[in-house]
Amino acid sequence: MNRIKYYLRPELPVIATGSVYAVVSIFLIIFLLREQKKKLKALYAIMLVLCLVGLFLTKSRGSYAGFAIGALVVLWFISRTKLRQSMRFR
Repeated sequence: MNRIKYYLRPELPVIATGSVYAVVSIFLIIFLLREQKKKLKALYAIMLVLCLVGLFLTKSRGSYAGFAIGALVVLWFISRTKLRQSMRFR
C-alpha cells in the first residue's frame, strides 16, 4: 500500500522535470558559448531562456542547486580553456 502512495505523490513529476530542465540548460550554455554562427547563437539563447523559465516554474530547489553548480563548473572549464589558448599563442 505504501508503494502506491509513493508513486502517486504529485511532487515527483516536478522533481524529474526540474532535473531534465537543469541538464538541458547546462548543455545549452555549452552550445551557446561554443557556437560561432550568430543565428545558431540566437536560437540557443532563446532555447536557454525557455528552459530556465521552465526550470524556475518547477520550484524544485534541488534542480536549482544542480543547475547552479553545473553552470559554475561549465563556466570554470570554459574560462580555463580560453586562458590556456590565449597563453599558448603568446
